[in-house]
Amino acid sequence: LMNFLSRILLWGSFIATSVGVVWYSRELKINGTDSHLIAWFSAGAFVLLGFPISMCGIIMHLRNYYQPNVQCYVVRILWMVPIYSIESW
Repeated sequence: LMNFLSRILLWGSFIATSVGVVWYSRELKINGTDSHLIAWFSAGAFVLLGFPISMCGIIMHLRNYYQPNVQCYVVRILWMVPIYSIESW
């Protein structure tokens, strides 16, 4: 049941963020905001979406650390999302 609810929350968050970014970008464009500011706000929205998802994956892998020779690489790859998303934003 928790796995099902977490998937619903994940997809709901993704869809809501995507729709919100499109709507907000449209509103900013109508009001005459510069294109680079629209891109900056859009990137920030996806940083806010990607960061908790990646951290959740990292925490779940560290909590269930049963195959260290594989999971250490998976955790390293998952760390790329928060590091590079925050750094590039």
